Amino acid sequence: MVLITSKLLLMIIQELYSDNGIGFVNSQLKTIFHNRGILHKTPCVNTPQQNRRIECKHHHILDVACALRFQASLSLSLWGSTP
Repeated sequence: MVLITSKLLLMIIQELYSDNGIGFVNSQLKTIFHNRGILHKTPCVNTPQQNRRIECKHHHILDVACALRFQASLSLSLWGSTP
């Protein structure tokens, strides 16, 4: 995911902010982040108010994706599940 995103954006990812979900907090990803020099930040445990930052950015990405889909007149079947 990190490598693909970095290549698509033509940028080096320096920092990744995510929740404490098992998908982002595991030894395999920790090794990848360390090898690539990526600082992985997570909110404090049991503080849902800190997740607001992540949720706002996530919703913004979904809104942009929906707008792009609408602008391109693409079929919903090409986008999988949508909000």
